[in-house]
Formats: sequence, C-alpha cells, structure tokens
Amino acid sequence: MSWETATLSSTTSIAAIDSEINQLTSGNWNDKISLAKKIIGRDLENKLTRNNYSVDEAGGDVLLDIIANPQSLDLSSDYLTLHLIYADLAITLGRESYWQKAEFYRQEYGRHLNTALQALNIDCDGDGNPEKYRANLFTSGRINRS
Repeated sequence: MSWETATLSSTTSIAAIDSEINQLTSGNWNDKISLAKKIIGRDLENKLTRNNYSVDEAGGDVLLDIIANPQSLDLSSDYLTLHLIYADLAITLGRESYWQKAEFYRQEYGRHLNTALQALNIDCDGDGNPEKYRANLFTSGRINRS
C-alpha cells in the first residue's frame, strides 16, 4: 500500500470518537482529513530521516511508502483531525469550550502517535513484505533499494 492511497481517517471514524461533531458541523471534513494526513506524513518523514532511513527519491521512491502498515496511524489521524476541526470552530465561533476540546484532541493525537510509532512495520526493499516489525523510530536504520 502506498502512502498516497492510504486512508487514515474518515467522517465515520471521526464521528465514532466524538458524536457531537455531527451536530456542530455539516459532516464534511475532507479538508481537515487531508491536512491531518499531510501533517502526519511530514512528521513521519522527519522522524524517518533523522533516524537514517532513506530511499532513492531521485529514482522515484517515496520515503513514506516504506511504512507497510499505515493503518496503525488511523487513530492518531482521527484525533489530529478532531483537533483541527475544533480549533477551526474555536476561531470561527470564539468559544472557549472548543479551544479546550481542540487542546484535548491535540494531546490525544500526540499520545496515540507515540504509540503508533512503536507499531510501524517497515518494508525495506519495497516487495510488500516488511523486514522490520514494530520498528522503533528512535533507533537507526538505513534502507537501500537496488
């Protein structure tokens, strides 16, 4: 599965965490879902790069595609999306309670992301079979693809 086609969040998964969200918004959060995925992708690329993971980007490889189980980031993405929605509502409507929810969901995002980072499987050679299970991104690794 490529990072580009991975679905991390959906309106259904977000509403399963916060049922009130359907009453507050129209229920179309695709812009926030997309933004959350970009933020998570950027954060993951930084962590992978800092830990010496690399691919032949000049040859067309995408660093995030080494993650064999992007679904392990689903819950993190849901919480980040909820943070973005409530931050937007707080700015638009000026309600302190929405800022509090936005902050709560930001903290939950961080907590769940840290857990997910311990559960990522890494497909070093791009053959669809992970070589490293439950990788810890705080250890170093180098990926070479021929």
